[in-house]
Amino acid sequence: MSKGRMDIVIRGNGWVVVIENKVYATEQEDQLTRYWEWAKENYGEKNSRLLYLTLDGKKSETGNNIPYMCVSYSDDLQKWISACVRIASERPFVRETLRQYR
Repeated sequence: MSKGRMDIVIRGNGWVVVIENKVYATEQEDQLTRYWEWAKENYGEKNSRLLYLTLDGKKSETGNNIPYMCVSYSDDLQKWISACVRIASERPFVRETLRQYR
């Protein structure tokens, strides 16, 4: 069974973070469940994180029985990007790119 096409997968030494970037699209059937099962099978439950990234931090309609974290562009990423802009003050290209994205 295919687990699907995950939007963002960040891997480290024995751990993984899977990010489902859901902007102006509907969820596929059992999408987050499939991603969580893949992460658990390959990295173990303790070493896996699943993030559901939306514009406003809304909850998944299909991920009711799995552990995931809601993250929003409007709040969470906005704060993080603003912090990165301050850190990148001496790197004009990076700073301006972040400002445009914000």
